[in-house]
Amino acid sequence: MSSTQKKRGSGKKPLPESLKKLKGTLRESRRKNNAPEPLPDVATAQPIIMCQEKAAESFTLFQKIIAEMGNDSATFAHGMSLMALLWADMEQLQAEVAAEGWTLETETARGSVEVKTNPKVKLLRDIQKELRMWFAEFGLTPSSIQRVGQQKQQEKNIFEKFLEH
Repeated sequence: MSSTQKKRGSGKKPLPESLKKLKGTLRESRRKNNAPEPLPDVATAQPIIMCQEKAAESFTLFQKIIAEMGNDSATFAHGMSLMALLWADMEQLQAEVAAEGWTLETETARGSVEVKTNPKVKLLRDIQKELRMWFAEFGLTPSSIQRVGQQKQQEKNIFEKFLEH
């Protein structure tokens, strides 16, 4: 075989169905001939590091919601921990903005009063944008829940059923 000829079967490897589902490119009509893929580990995600008590509460809430959807996995721990920390930061910033107000009055060098947007409002909006991205990643928004869907529990093979009897 010359160096310019391709080996048989060395083409592009197919993407896993779970990744196609996340990308929104899964087509049911093309699934019939694919062999069943193994599902990810369904172990419950545990928080990585929770330095804030409020973040730990949020992690538990997110983990419960995602588990009820059937998408819980130990591999989600980092993402859910970050999402919980962002949520705690957002709640703290919301309280600070509520106490200080959306605008701040400052005095200029000439002695006049100038009204400016509280800088914490921009931080709050940035955190909310990032949270929306994480919610979409985990299927926690109306549009993303259809895309992510729910995982089917992998059916036991015949040998495993035989061993149970």
